[in-house]
Amino acid sequence: MRRSIKTEHVVVILLVLLLTGGGIFLASKKRSSTSILEWIEQIWSVIFFRDTVKDFVEHLGNQIGNGIVQALSELAIRAEIAHISLDISPSGDKVVFVGSGVGSTDLYLLDLVSLKVTRLTETSAREASPRFSPDGKWIVYSASSDLSDSNPTHHLFIYSLNENSTEQLTSEPGTIDYSPRFIVGGKQILFVRRLIHSDNDKKSIQERNYLLDLHTGQSTPLNCPFLGTLRPDGNLMICPSDETESVDWLRLKIVFQPLAKQSEMQTVNIVIPNTLGRVLAHNLVSGMEAEWSPNGRQIVLTAINKDGEYEIWLVDTVRWTGRLVAKPKHYIQSVRLTPDGKRILFLMQSERAASKLELWQLNVQSGNLSRVADHRLFDDPLNWKRP
Repeated sequence: MRRSIKTEHVVVILLVLLLTGGGIFLASKKRSSTSILEWIEQIWSVIFFRDTVKDFVEHLGNQIGNGIVQALSELAIRAEIAHISLDISPSGDKVVFVGSGVGSTDLYLLDLVSLKVTRLTETSAREASPRFSPDGKWIVYSASSDLSDSNPTHHLFIYSLNENSTEQLTSEPGTIDYSPRFIVGGKQILFVRRLIHSDNDKKSIQERNYLLDLHTGQSTPLNCPFLGTLRPDGNLMICPSDETESVDWLRLKIVFQPLAKQSEMQTVNIVIPNTLGRVLAHNLVSGMEAEWSPNGRQIVLTAINKDGEYEIWLVDTVRWTGRLVAKPKHYIQSVRLTPDGKRILFLMQSERAASKLELWQLNVQSGNLSRVADHRLFDDPLNWKRP
């Protein structure tokens, strides 16, 4: 029997689409780092009291069929795999990654030569965003509290590969700390802090880059109006300029001494020509990945072109020239350049199972793509064997 659409359903659906569109419009106008997906999830959770995008998609499918549901399903799938990430060791022969574990996820180490997998953490927390230190002896990562907690927290931890021990780095209440990485020779950690403010039952989210000094334990916000990308030596930061309204966002701001006081901070506005400027600026504004090479001379970044295709770019930050090095067929994330600059490792959506990720590598010189591991590496790491 065909299900009829009730008037109240139509009203609610139109309201969702209106609010979602308004959220996207405001996010683009403010050039906020908050992703469009987060806007949508917040709206859905308020209206439908659903915890996940997937629940909403199923609910909407029961009301209006398959029309818009296909596009929303893609967002749901990406939300489910967004926490999976990796990093390459300074020696280039090992990869730390997030895989299925005790607390939803744990951290594992993959030897790229022997293809042996070793578990690093085994906790009730949900580990994410692991990064090697420059000497390869430490791994910094973020982790939530026990997922059964009604008000989970998210803080930074550091793991010693020599001692197989973990230490908590941040514990600020009411914050979500994530996406950490070592800079300044491993003496400091760059991370993103999300502050959630509640006022008369209204919630607002603010995100900002912070630097954590491992000697003093102090966290300091960076002087950049938007989330940017910081060079490994900590002395130069690129962020979208707040002094232009160009629809192409060609103008970027180079910030020297990002930890200095506002009166002492040096900034230079630059205009990167043509396609490269649009790719880099759009990448920063939309919150996509922009990864510095260890020597600070290159940036590898992901982008989506006007045809909706995914792209991987390499940017020379000395000459400010760049080139398109690959167009992967499917959604990609966690793109990393090997220390020797010859390969790029990344995660790509599986062609056989859209809700799964695979580990791929790109030969920078030849442009050849090859799969390193299928999705079973992340689903069942300790029992994975290369086909």
